[in-house]
Amino acid sequence: MITLKAFEEIPIIGILRGFDLKTCVAASIAAAKGGVRMVEITTDTPGYRDIVSAVRAAVDRDVRVGVGTVRTTEELDSAMTAGAEFIVTPVVCAPVIEVCVKANLPIFPGAFSPTEIWTAHQLGATAVKVFPAGSLGVSYVKDLRAPLNGVRLLPTGQVTPARLAEYLAAGAFGCGVGSTLFLPEAVQTGDWPAVSKAAQDFCEVIRSHRNG
Repeated sequence: MITLKAFEEIPIIGILRGFDLKTCVAASIAAAKGGVRMVEITTDTPGYRDIVSAVRAAVDRDVRVGVGTVRTTEELDSAMTAGAEFIVTPVVCAPVIEVCVKANLPIFPGAFSPTEIWTAHQLGATAVKVFPAGSLGVSYVKDLRAPLNGVRLLPTGQVTPARLAEYLAAGAFGCGVGSTLFLPEAVQTGDWPAVSKAAQDFCEVIRSHRNG
């Protein structure tokens, strides 16, 4: 399994989708100030390649910038050329995972069923994004843990700090977060301290869980 220090320390991936370059840079800086050190720019964000470069140049070097919504090897090639430091997919695409593993590039595939989750893990996933977690709930993650106790699970979709605490108690390793971190009203108005505070809240849940 490929490891990534930023992820090992704070296993939270902040997801930016559809925002312009300036907004993505400001949002990433704000999240990093709050402790979130993994930022994902999705391939369906216009100009995402330039955004990846801009965010990487703007944030501290302990923050990692990746590309999400990667569904094909062609999109993977584009993401790697853009300088992606990790890859996130919405589905289990074996060729994408295999290329990432060979390139020693952290890979977080999205999976729904136990079979998909186990397949992604066996292919070498860094962790598996349980998606859409909002449709499955905490009990689903708890149910998965018994037969799949060696798989790192990242519920993604409608995860709040309170819900993250429940997921961690159920056996999740971390989470992927979008609008519950990059709060729509805060992003729209440029209230970056609110984004930093949201990031702090998520990170504190991780720390509290680890400290017992």
